Amino acid sequence: MKIIKYKKIVVSFSIMLFVFISSFSACGHSGNEEDYSDRNGRVFEYQGEQILNSVGEDDESAYTNRTLNFVEERFELIGLVFRLAGRQEFNNTDTEYRRRLANEFSEFSDHPVVTFARRNLNIGGDDAVAFIAIHLEFRDNEFVFIDNIQSMVNRFNGAFRWTGESMDEFILLLNDFYTEANFSSFFQENIGYFEYHTARFIEEAYANVNHEWFRQHGLNPDNLRPVIWASAGYTGFGPHIYGNSQHEIIAYAITPTAPTGVDYRAVYWFIIHEYAHSITGPITNMWYTGNSDFRAWADIARLNRGYATHFIAALEYITEAYVIWYMIDNYNVPLNQLLLNQIAIGYTHMTPVFAMLMSQDPIELILGMDYVISEEEHHLDLDDGRVIIWNFVDLFGYSVSVYELSFSALAMDLGTQTGDVLIVYDSDAMFGVTSLWIDIGTGEGIEGRTADFRQYSIFPLS
Repeated sequence: MKIIKYKKIVVSFSIMLFVFISSFSACGHSGNEEDYSDRNGRVFEYQGEQILNSVGEDDESAYTNRTLNFVEERFELIGLVFRLAGRQEFNNTDTEYRRRLANEFSEFSDHPVVTFARRNLNIGGDDAVAFIAIHLEFRDNEFVFIDNIQSMVNRFNGAFRWTGESMDEFILLLNDFYTEANFSSFFQENIGYFEYHTARFIEEAYANVNHEWFRQHGLNPDNLRPVIWASAGYTGFGPHIYGNSQHEIIAYAITPTAPTGVDYRAVYWFIIHEYAHSITGPITNMWYTGNSDFRAWADIARLNRGYATHFIAALEYITEAYVIWYMIDNYNVPLNQLLLNQIAIGYTHMTPVFAMLMSQDPIELILGMDYVISEEEHHLDLDDGRVIIWNFVDLFGYSVSVYELSFSALAMDLGTQTGDVLIVYDSDAMFGVTSLWIDIGTGEGIEGRTADFRQYSIFPLS
């Protein structure tokens, strides 16, 4: 494949109008609180009938023989402590179980362990509480930290002051609270509720997870741990601990209970995303420190999605790219559909990020075929000072299937027909200066537009 470099041949157009729709604008989703409506829509759109047919319908009679429980006492205990301390993700009371937590333990809101937690509410990011929980175990009738806490030390990097006396103090206070609040009895009273949700979680979603897929990425399928965090809100977490060495990772996919009226098929994307978090740390570090383009794209995602730091945005970017990889490998979901959805929710440069992950040319990745960029360059100076330049892409007589493509923008006077492909340079574009545009049909009737308008799917490249 040969890509011909630009040769400037100016072709003047009298009028060209770009109309971007809201779905292709900077999203307002918060990186701290990702709700089910977002994930639900994505899973249903991506996986279509293949997933919906393979994951059973919500039939309560299917859960009469319940023996497993993915709700763990250590998570519920820690979640309660930080709920009483005021941590945001544990303040939800939309289920009867969460209301019971809030009501039955309110008298312990000033317990010393709650005061300790309240002093450290903002440590370590969204998953800080989850990292504490996975490093606890119940041994000899009390909670203790597991022997290898290196992953927690790495995660907090001193932010929680987990050294010596503070660790001893926290564990002592936590066990006092556990006894004084009689939390063990409360947990046992709710076992039926936990087992019911575990059975639904397995049958509606988890049974369809391809654990073996993660082996190629360095995770032992036997070390994948699902947890339902019944006391948490609508946020998933993907922390990990080390086994016998730092080369052995035990990865967690932590999800909340499904809200009323929503089945667990809606958390399928969550599950894969959270396991993928245990893969993506090293590559995120490498790209974030060594690739200025990637850092810039992560900063755009940070602004679009409300992440607290650039690095968190970078980590989420690559984690979402791994989920795309999983969906393609396991369900043959159209890549371009996945990319366009990621672009629409704020990961504007998912195309080059995924191409980097796959070590492929991003344009060829989108088109699925060889191409050559035409030498003829079309040029337009807009009244607002922007310069628009575009070149047609030659596909050697082939055409792009537009079936799985979605609408990103309307434009006129680009001279395209359905299936035509352009490389567009915009000196002040919303999503990067260079993008690939695919004509997906007439824009007539959309927002009252005439037949002069065309619809385009747009993939930012730089």
